[in-house]
Parts: sequence; C-alpha cells; structure tokens
Amino acid sequence: MSNSHYANHGAEIAVIGMAGRFPGAKNVQEFWSNLKNAKETISFFTDEELREEGVNEELLNDPRFVKAKGIVEDVDLFDAGFFDYTPKEAAMMDPQFRIFHECVWTALEDAGYDPFTYKGQIGLYTGAGLNAEWVLRALQGAKHGEDSKTLETAVLNMRDYMATLISYKLNLKGPSM
Repeated sequence: MSNSHYANHGAEIAVIGMAGRFPGAKNVQEFWSNLKNAKETISFFTDEELREEGVNEELLNDPRFVKAKGIVEDVDLFDAGFFDYTPKEAAMMDPQFRIFHECVWTALEDAGYDPFTYKGQIGLYTGAGLNAEWVLRALQGAKHGEDSKTLETAVLNMRDYMATLISYKLNLKGPSM
C-alpha cells in the first residue's frame, strides 16, 4: 500500500482529548476498567426503595418494569459560575447538558489546551437525544414564571443549540456542530 493512500486532504480531524461520565465511572479510564473487568455498574432497587421514591404499586407489579437504573454521580456539583451561567440558568438546564459542559472542559484539559489562550481553532462536534420529559417540565416551570423565561429555557435545553452554546461559553473558535 502506498503512502499516498494516507495523504492529507485538508479536512483531517484529530481527536486529542477525551472525557466521559458514566454509571459507576467518573471518567473514561474508570469506564474502560469497568469494561475490562466486567464490573456491573447498574444500580438495582428494592420495591421499598422505589416506593420511597414515589413509584406506584401498579408499576411495581408490572412484570415489564425494570427495577434498575444507571446512575451518574455528582450531577448536582455543576459549577454554574465557571461556565458563566447564573444559578437560575443552571437550574433550568437539563442535567445531561450540565454534565456535557463539564465533559467538554475535561476533554480540553485532557488534551492540554486552554481555549482562552490557544491561537488555533478548536471545534466541537456533539450529538444528543431529546430529553423531552426534562424540557416539558422546564417549560412548564417557565410558563408559571415570566414568559421571557420560556425562550431562555428552550435555548438552554435544546440539542440544536448545544454545540454552539458550549463553544461560545468555552471560547471554542472552530466548527461547532
């Protein structure tokens, strides 16, 4: 095979930093260790624990109901000020988006790049599913307050804005998709 097969075409992308948070793993290294060691990281719950959380008896008795969940730790430790959000904005934001902000910053640290001093372009490519339940609850809360909060809640929670919003907050000047 010739080296020309691997020629640069000007559209190359280098992944030089990585981060993630998972049930039972606070980072990619712990996640990989859990995989290698076949460690179970899903939490299983008793009927009593689920009742205490408000799960009704009909659901508890449904044979299709799975009494387990993957729990990501420290979701409540988001530093709103670090990302230039007010505490109110952070409270309106989907916890998954808050974690994603933290993961982007951790990936930048892992790569050794400070986006506020780096002269080159740093891009952000994201993907997210719609957390409809969170968005509906957040929008209902906004409706009971000020109408201006409805747009703000939507912007803080819609996956369509995730890449550009985080890029703006972290001074990333490359492509944001």
